[in-house]
Amino acid sequence: MSFSKEETTKIYIMIESFRGGCEQFTAEEVKLAKMATFGDYIVQFGLSVNETTKLLNCIEMCNRTHKAVGLRITPIEESKSTKLTSNRIRQIIREEITKFKK
Repeated sequence: MSFSKEETTKIYIMIESFRGGCEQFTAEEVKLAKMATFGDYIVQFGLSVNETTKLLNCIEMCNRTHKAVGLRITPIEESKSTKLTSNRIRQIIREEITKFKK
């Protein structure tokens, strides 16, 4: 698959973040990353088979986390600066429960 220059840059940033130890991605990053194939990561982005497998597992775990929490994600709410940490997830759950109670 061919990506736009902007999409390619975003994926490169995500990969570098992953290589630096980040294991959490925003919903926007997950959506973009899922567009790439296993081969894209190896050929276009220069990852090894092992790195690609680990990255895709990481992306899948983030995807499950987003779905499990049932977030109503907006681009503003889910920016690069608001990673889904356990504290952030708890905060979102509390906010959703408060809305539900009202």
